[in-house]
Amino acid sequence: MTDVTRAGTESEQSTAEERMNTILTRRKLLASFGITGAAFATAGLLPGGVREAAGQSVGKSVYGNGNPHCDDCVRDITLAELRATPDTTEGYVYYVTDAGQDGHYYYDPGDSTSSDDTGGVVVSSTGQRFKRIMPDGTVNVKWFGAKGDGTTNDAASLTLAISYALSTASSTSKPTLYFPTAVGYAVDSTVTIPANIHVTMEAPLIYMGTANVACMEIGGTASINALLTLKLNVQRAAQADWQSEDSVGIRLINCYSSDIHIVEARGFTIGVQCLGASAGFVYNEVHLGALTNNKIAIDLTNRNAGGGVGWCNENVFLNGRIWCATTANPGKGRIGVRITSQDGTYTNNNNNVFYKPSFELRAVRANPQESLPILIEHGTVNFFTDIRNEGNSPVTIRTLNQSSANELQAGYGTAKADDLSQYPSTAVKSRLGRLIEFNAMIFNSGPLHRKACYYDGDTAVHIPGIGFGSFQTADVYPAYRLGLHADYVAVQGSTYGAPGVFVDTSKCKRFVVKQDSEPGYGGRIHIVCYDASGQILSHPGGTNPEAYVKTYINRTVFWRGYFGGSYSTGSDSVEDLYFAVTDAVKKVRVLFWRGSADLRIRSFSLYAVDRYSPAVWSGYDEPAGELNIGITAPGAGEWVKGKVVVNADPVTVTGTGGPYIVAEWRKMTTGSANVLGTDWLELRTPVGL
Repeated sequence: MTDVTRAGTESEQSTAEERMNTILTRRKLLASFGITGAAFATAGLLPGGVREAAGQSVGKSVYGNGNPHCDDCVRDITLAELRATPDTTEGYVYYVTDAGQDGHYYYDPGDSTSSDDTGGVVVSSTGQRFKRIMPDGTVNVKWFGAKGDGTTNDAASLTLAISYALSTASSTSKPTLYFPTAVGYAVDSTVTIPANIHVTMEAPLIYMGTANVACMEIGGTASINALLTLKLNVQRAAQADWQSEDSVGIRLINCYSSDIHIVEARGFTIGVQCLGASAGFVYNEVHLGALTNNKIAIDLTNRNAGGGVGWCNENVFLNGRIWCATTANPGKGRIGVRITSQDGTYTNNNNNVFYKPSFELRAVRANPQESLPILIEHGTVNFFTDIRNEGNSPVTIRTLNQSSANELQAGYGTAKADDLSQYPSTAVKSRLGRLIEFNAMIFNSGPLHRKACYYDGDTAVHIPGIGFGSFQTADVYPAYRLGLHADYVAVQGSTYGAPGVFVDTSKCKRFVVKQDSEPGYGGRIHIVCYDASGQILSHPGGTNPEAYVKTYINRTVFWRGYFGGSYSTGSDSVEDLYFAVTDAVKKVRVLFWRGSADLRIRSFSLYAVDRYSPAVWSGYDEPAGELNIGITAPGAGEWVKGKVVVNADPVTVTGTGGPYIVAEWRKMTTGSANVLGTDWLELRTPVGL
């Protein structure tokens, strides 16, 4: 055993550097005590301290004056030496020098029962108890023998550290369990940290076991865990197979009004579970780091643990990358956030807010299963804002059971709800779709298949309010060949016409086109631009020309030259199309045509983004308004009794009763029979009388 401060007795041999280190060591001692030397001695921790320091000021006794009597009260010592029989006849403070376990101890002659835990209490071979001086409430897990090398099983050491931390807790003081920087603290069982202990982790727990258990559990079902600061980090050495939800990275139980920072949770079935068990997980601010390779990244849930229902309400979750690597359980489904109940006793988990989480779950690797960012099984009025939706399945949020009034806003990517709730009221929108959502309808085609009728008997089709284009010309036709079906009209080949309308763009320049088409048969949208004189505007030539039509990046158009010269969408789609035109464009023609597959369309509508309400028309003079026109009665198709087709090309006919014209044809029966004179009657108008 050697004196801590040999400079007092060997000052003539000490260098200036050694004396400075001596002073700093003594200062460190007082800083760790948090009290003056005199007060420390008076407190009885050093029975001989007052005697040793007699005749000196506190400052001189601590900082040295060439004869520092108190230097003899602090001894450098190893744990092994401390466990031997030390000299305790004088009141010493023992400074343990073992790396990672260093710190000050004092001898407690009144304790003969405490167990040796290596870090807080050391028992000598003769039964003396030496206790660590811990004025700031921080309990370092390495004091208790934790190695943090990523392979040594530190479970027993962590249990000792947690037990010691709990023993120091009081109603007015909560200790901090501290994991210093290291490779990682390997464990093979659940690390359970009771309520009312702060946790700071500068290195992860690494679960080395094979059982499906929680790696870390904080709090308990019998207590409230309030006003804590938690910095948490866990990994699983071997990726969980996602078969059991008992494999949990971090389980947080009954946390109230706490500041929680999740550095990472990696490789579990459930990454982080926020559980209200016969109490609440409420009013917390949770900072999310990386939630990596988990089947369910974040699970908000509750259960009745024997003392009544639990709940998970009023929490704020900030940021977070919720993602899966390409190697993480390919072919298996994964979920970003789940809000649920373990036993169904409380189904109203509410008002949890997620700010700017990023969901990157790799749908391509989950195939044929789903990569679902958000699943709400039991929750109301929860809010997700500015999320990043990248590489996930088409559905962004799914709601079930009695979940209602949940809302999602996507910053990057699209947003789509699959609302299977008994009270379907999920609201979704995306930043890309914001212009599409806030606009005024200027045209609705109505059900095209219900309004259509044959124009020439059985080939060309007329639809009131709609003009037709042929891809080879710029002409407008009142009717063109279409396929008529019970649920849609079809453009099946290049010989089929493209239905559409004209729109005045002299003032209003931004529009949204929506369509109701069969999935997979959305065809392409073509936009023809005209100048003030009515001439079609061809796409400008040269390097990087400015197009007359511009769209969102998620659905662009390309110059194709069809229909006299048009911009066309690049792929078959039923998605909404936003487009804007330049000042040179005074009107446009919007046409729907087949793409790689047929077009099967039921209806379409146009919306103006700007404040104007522009005119929309078919492009030809419509003699009968909302009625069908034709040149003969239909000879095919199924029509309702009373259907009227106005004659678009009346001519004078000489009859027995005098000249007349056929003004229209009227259906006299319902069904597919189309015999002229029986099922269809001519309505004749006399002329020259």
